[in-house]
Amino acid sequence: MFEIRSHLGFRCALAQMTLTTALLAVGGAAHAGTITAQGAVTALTNISQVNPGFVSAGFETTSPVPLNSYTALGMDIAPEGASLSSILPGIASTGTASRVNTYSGPLACADFPATIGGGGSCSGSVAFIGMVATFSVPVTQFGVTFSKNGTQYITAWASDGSVIGQVGWAPSADASFVGIDTGLTPIAMVALGNDDVFNGATYDVGGTAAIWDNAVWNASVPEPGTLALLGLGLAGLAAARRRKQ
Repeated sequence: MFEIRSHLGFRCALAQMTLTTALLAVGGAAHAGTITAQGAVTALTNISQVNPGFVSAGFETTSPVPLNSYTALGMDIAPEGASLSSILPGIASTGTASRVNTYSGPLACADFPATIGGGGSCSGSVAFIGMVATFSVPVTQFGVTFSKNGTQYITAWASDGSVIGQVGWAPSADASFVGIDTGLTPIAMVALGNDDVFNGATYDVGGTAAIWDNAVWNASVPEPGTLALLGLGLAGLAAARRRKQ
């Protein structure tokens, strides 16, 4: 089961930096958990930062989640046991993918406190262990609601296999929406889990320490200055073509 939702939001334009952000819950109460960005990415700390028209996956399905559950929306879940290098040629990171498992019932959201930071949410079915996924559509923003159960990461790679960056969530008995924004660099593959892949760790299933829900993804909107430069470039190409003719 999936849905497409749109929210008003904006894209943070920071890149090539490390960002540590203390999260604020609704009503202004401070969360102790932090979000850290590494590489050429920006950390998304609130779901309102995801651009309008984003796609949402609630994982309200059987367990393990069928690999083609979200193919129609541009995301393919990698098969269990596949090495990262076989999923995305050219990648230097090591490790293997696992199947996405879910659980539901009265205790499904037990690892998500009643107040979830950043506009995150927990629904009736919760995903656990990790996930490796590829995208067949341009995606530069990806996020999930991470639980309070251990440090968890979102790592993103470009189509040539180079790592774009990583966002980590270090909870302190809290849960939050956590996302990654790669600017204008499309994400070819993304991995969720407990392994600090950006700093050389081997990606693994991580046991049941990675607990998350409600993934969202979308493309970034270019900044006005970028659009203006693009327009000037296109105008220049058109002028050059006219002179040739």
